[in-house]
Amino acid sequence: MRLEKSLIYKNFYKDLTERYGEEKAAAIWKYANEELERLASEYEDADNNSLTFVFPPTALYRAIEHYAPGEALEMTRAYGTKTGIRLRDIFRKVTALPGIPVLMWKNMDKIAAKMSDGYDIENLVLEEHLCSLDVKGCPLYDKAKEIGTPEAVQMICCMDKEYMTGFRGIDYKRTKSVAEGDECCDYRLSDSRGTDTDATYTTDISDARWMTYDIPGNIGWMTYLAMLVKMIRDREYGSAAVSAVPAALMITGVAELISERIEGLDRELPAARLYRGFGALTLGGITGIAASAVTKSDKRTKCAMGGSAALCAAFAGLLLRGYKIKGK
Repeated sequence: MRLEKSLIYKNFYKDLTERYGEEKAAAIWKYANEELERLASEYEDADNNSLTFVFPPTALYRAIEHYAPGEALEMTRAYGTKTGIRLRDIFRKVTALPGIPVLMWKNMDKIAAKMSDGYDIENLVLEEHLCSLDVKGCPLYDKAKEIGTPEAVQMICCMDKEYMTGFRGIDYKRTKSVAEGDECCDYRLSDSRGTDTDATYTTDISDARWMTYDIPGNIGWMTYLAMLVKMIRDREYGSAAVSAVPAALMITGVAELISERIEGLDRELPAARLYRGFGALTLGGITGIAASAVTKSDKRTKCAMGGSAALCAAFAGLLLRGYKIKGK
C-alpha cells in the first residue's frame, strides 16, 4: 500500500510541496508511507474501510505532526475539502445524465441501507421525497480512536460534506459530525428535482472550443449510425436491435440540438432541453460503447461502433459539463 498509488491521496504530496518545499515534503511523504505500512502490518484484520479511509489519513496526519507540530489538522482538513469539491464536480457531471436523479430516488431505500451499513444510526426517516438519519456511531472514527489518532478522519468528514452536494436531484444538508465532537452526523437529503428541472443553464465555452468539441462529436454519432445501417444491410438484425437504443438516444439529442440552434438557445437552456440534447447524446455514446461490445458483428464494425460511440460520449459530455446553473 502506497499513498502515491491512491486516487484519493496521491495529490496530497503537491500540497505538502507547496507548503513546505520539496525536501521537507519528501521527508513527510516518506514518513507517511512508512507509517501506513506499519499500520497495515499491525492491524492485519482491518477491513477495507479502515485500509482506505482510516489508515492513510492517520499516516499523513502523524507524518505532518512529526515534522510540523500543530499543523496536521489544518492540512488534512483542507485537503479533505479540496478533494471533496473535486469529487463533487465529477458526481455532478455523472448525475446530469437523463434519468439518473429519478433512479436515485427510486432506489433511495437501497442507498440509505448502503450509507448506514456498519454504522450505528437513529431517527431514520425514508419517504418519497425525503431521507434523513442520524449517525450516532461511526466505524471510521472508532477505528481512528482505537489506533490513537481520532482527529485524522476529519479529512474524510470534510470530503463527505462537499462531495455529497454533487448529486443532482438531491438537496444535501449536514451540520454535525461525530469525528468533530458532535453527538451525531445528521444526514438530511431532500428531493430537489423540481428546483433542478426549473433551472436555466448557461455556458461560457468559447466558439473555438465549441467547434473543437462539436466536430469530433458529430463524426462520432454519424459514424455510429452508418455502422447501424451497415448491420441492417448485412441482415445482422440481432446486433442492429441492440445498437438501436443508443442510436435513438443520439438522434433524439441531435434533433434537440438542431432545434436549439434554430431558436438561438444553444448557450442558455432550460434543464429539460439541456438533458434532452447534450444529455441524450452523452448517454447515447456511453450505451453505444456497451452495445458495441456485445454485438456479433465483425471486429472492424465493432471497433468502428465502439470508437465512434466513445467520440460522441466524450465530446458531447465535454459540452454538457460546461453548462452551469445560471446565477450560481
